[in-house]
Amino acid sequence: MAPAPPLTSLPGPRKYLGRIGAALDAGLNCLWIMPDHLVTQRIADDVFDYVVDRPDAITVPQADPVEATAQPIPLPSGTTGPAAPSWADDGFGDLDTSSVVVRALPVLEPAYSIVERLHFLDDGTTATDVLAAVVSSERLRGKVIALRGWEEPDATDVANTFVRFNALTKGRSSPAREHVRMLVAARQSDLPPNLLSRIDPMTAKVFWWWGSTTRLDTAVVVANAQPRVSGSATSGTQLHELVATEVAVEVAGPDLDVAAALSQRWDGRMSTLHKCLDEISFPVDGAEVVERRILSGLRQPPVELTGLWNAGAVDLWDGHVRITPAANNLSSGVIDMDTLIWRGQSRALTPLIDEQRHRFEDEIRRRIDPSLMDSLLFGETPDRRLPGGSGPSVLEIGQLAWLVHSGHATLPRGERELLNRLRSARNAVAHLRVLSDDELDGLARLLPG
Repeated sequence: MAPAPPLTSLPGPRKYLGRIGAALDAGLNCLWIMPDHLVTQRIADDVFDYVVDRPDAITVPQADPVEATAQPIPLPSGTTGPAAPSWADDGFGDLDTSSVVVRALPVLEPAYSIVERLHFLDDGTTATDVLAAVVSSERLRGKVIALRGWEEPDATDVANTFVRFNALTKGRSSPAREHVRMLVAARQSDLPPNLLSRIDPMTAKVFWWWGSTTRLDTAVVVANAQPRVSGSATSGTQLHELVATEVAVEVAGPDLDVAAALSQRWDGRMSTLHKCLDEISFPVDGAEVVERRILSGLRQPPVELTGLWNAGAVDLWDGHVRITPAANNLSSGVIDMDTLIWRGQSRALTPLIDEQRHRFEDEIRRRIDPSLMDSLLFGETPDRRLPGGSGPSVLEIGQLAWLVHSGHATLPRGERELLNRLRSARNAVAHLRVLSDDELDGLARLLPG
């Protein structure tokens, strides 16, 4: 699939990352939990660098690579050592094996712990309690100590350091910006399962990469990925493009890669949408057991969906938990595609229908005698009154069509047909029905301009 633009270039993620920065500015320590797929694709490093691109941030040095050394196996006294290998037999007897050195498997030297590396941030403090020294360090006053959890070899070390750092920073009386703060970005697999229950909300804030992508971000991706068409566009062409854009945004939801792929590959016809999705689909582990009952708004990924969240297949978008439409092994009915298409068509058509309604109302009011219009609007008996109530300040599209069909107003044939098409489209949108390609083509063909 076509790649989406960098997350840090989109308004939704930038606003989300800004909230992390604001929490740090407020003197809070922050734990930032990211899905696996962002780390695997190296996107997590980009967004992490975006957040820590501030003058008060210091990144904890990465742990030294674990070194392997081969150590000889000492033989206990009184033993003769291993038997000579088969290749040591020269046909006349065993070769002298006294020079054969037997070595053990590599022995792993331990890497520096986080606290040991923080020791260097404080200019090699000699304090016995390094973490306490870092928290009270004059040299580190006002600094943000940032740590990539996915680069750490020991999840317990990450958790213990963060929890104790929070405990040491509790009850500080200095201004928030003068506090030493800690930002830990990590995956769930980089942290012990019980860490969240050990975090004091008075000194720390937990952020999940959840709901950071908005409708606007998806719309930006779709618009930027669309092929550029030369020449002037007609109103009909613009209608098709608008409907295709809104449907692509609604169907893709938070999956920006799907949004870019639809924008580049889909021809905008409702009848070909499913085929296009099939072409870009892929299996997602766990998708086959998802049920619609759990698809409701939450502040973090539901436990049932953490596997899909880590795979980048589910997110919170526009107030709803959305699963990527590219997952080809979803249970039947998890994604109501007709509803998504209807929502996209509704967003595209409703403003256009209202704009045309306003134009037709002005035209019909000019064509009807004012006294007749007053009689139709304020008639004393229902049979002499315009359907829809007494004295409407705005004439709805159905009322305008009734005025024409009843002979109270006359319009050219093309305009009458357009008015009928608009009424049918309005009724479809109002009754949650998806318009067919033929209906959209007929409406586009009759639009003026």
